[in-house]
Amino acid sequence: MIAPPEGWPWPPGTSWAWRADLATGGAHLWPGRWAEPGRPVAPGLKVFHEGAPPAAVIAPGAGGLALWGEERAGLFVSLAVDLSAEGVAGLTSRRVVTLAARAHLTAERPLLGRLNLRHGPNTAQQPRPARIAGGLLLAEFDLAYMGLSHAPVTAGWIDLIVERPNGAGLVLTDLTVSHRPRAEP
Repeated sequence: MIAPPEGWPWPPGTSWAWRADLATGGAHLWPGRWAEPGRPVAPGLKVFHEGAPPAAVIAPGAGGLALWGEERAGLFVSLAVDLSAEGVAGLTSRRVVTLAARAHLTAERPLLGRLNLRHGPNTAQQPRPARIAGGLLLAEFDLAYMGLSHAPVTAGWIDLIVERPNGAGLVLTDLTVSHRPRAEP
């Protein structure tokens, strides 16, 4: 398992973790360039948005990535964080998945994290409010409430959604996803 970011320990019992390579994210894009929906912006990360012509801009930041909603942006801009095959292996209703990031918003906007897990022919979704406090964005997903079948989880991703992004930016300087056993009596 990878080492946690400095000063940011993994939750107790963490058995899998992934850290986005934001330092190179967006480096292939010019600041101010439109991001086409579904375009990869860094390994394991894609941008999606509502709006035509494209209404989201991705720009490399100081060791991070900035996701901007233009003034004419639609209802949302989102960053899809892919969970690798290793990340979904063994996921059951007895696990908790955590998305954590060092982040800030340039203007107050609602944030939402949504975990999507494909199991058998179904895709279960769990939306959760994502909050930023003290520069830390956190969204936790308790899989006990996802209605997972007995079929193994074969794919997964987390959508980090900025609602009503008009003129607002989400700046990420570190982003991790981890999972651990849930506390049970």
